[in-house]
Amino acid sequence: MPPVASAHGVGTKEQKSYGTFGETTFTVYSYAEVQRVVAALESGEVVLDPSWRVDTEKGARGARRDALTTCGCVVLMLAVVIAVTLLSN
Repeated sequence: MPPVASAHGVGTKEQKSYGTFGETTFTVYSYAEVQRVVAALESGEVVLDPSWRVDTEKGARGARRDALTTCGCVVLMLAVVIAVTLLSN
């Protein structure tokens, strides 16, 4: 979403939230400007980059790559937990 918002001039501001684990910063988008971009997308006036869409070959490749990367990270984390468990015994 950030690339789409910035590409189409949607105003943003950073807000901070404080909780048990400290400070978290998140982005808030201008509602009126988001609605403007949505209307432009629906009318066909604005076209998204194919890599941002999962219904295009380029976007689907990126989604698969992201899923494989996530699976690889999970497998790596599990391997580290198992190794630490085995070595601590």
